[in-house]
Amino acid sequence: METKILSFNILLFLALVVGFSIYKNAYIKGKLTCNNYILNSYLYILLSLLIVSSVAISIEKWNKNYLNYRTRGSFWILLFLSLGILMATMMTNPKNTFVKHSFWFLLMIIFGVVVYPIYILTKKTNTLQSTLATLFIMVSFLTSIAFYRPDLISLSWGPVLLVCLVAGIVFSIMNMLLSKRKTFIRIHTILSYLFIVLFSVFILYDTKKLQVNAKNCVIPDYINESLGIFLDIMNLFVRIGGLSSRS
Repeated sequence: METKILSFNILLFLALVVGFSIYKNAYIKGKLTCNNYILNSYLYILLSLLIVSSVAISIEKWNKNYLNYRTRGSFWILLFLSLGILMATMMTNPKNTFVKHSFWFLLMIIFGVVVYPIYILTKKTNTLQSTLATLFIMVSFLTSIAFYRPDLISLSWGPVLLVCLVAGIVFSIMNMLLSKRKTFIRIHTILSYLFIVLFSVFILYDTKKLQVNAKNCVIPDYINESLGIFLDIMNLFVRIGGLSSRS
């Protein structure tokens, strides 16, 4: 229990430091600035990851075993709730600072609840560290490619990636609803590998888009900018963690 409290306190302290850094870099006299566009976007990504991690550790710390994530009802509730809050966050004007950050913070809490089962699974199977290490190496490698060779990436990939994502989600839902257990596990494993490839390409695409938006910035929307890469990282964590815990 003491270790969990220490981890939570460290994450909370880091979140406060990153939050203060965002305030100092992203705002001038209370107004958004395009200065340090890429840095500010990554600070929001880091803050998002810290909040999600804090939520997951908090659930574990207080042993909220009544949270049943494996029922289909819970799945649909979390899915539609997260989609609704995500849309509300992205549609809110960045100048409306309080409302947009409120939606964003609520979204991070929901993502913390969503990611909790895979966090616990990787801890129980002693694969959390290897999952995080693999994730860090992949994200670092892909980000380096995107910054050093942006000419290899095209924003025209967007529609194709979106179609692939929708198709993958549809297949996943159909597999969950229609497949028997053995078939479900086999198809789920294949889809996990395909999603890892897909979200790896998404990181390249979203990083290139970040670079372009930084050059064309008029009114920055760092929350929306950070959400793409953040969601890519979260999806990679879930897929890598799921595969690692079953190996």
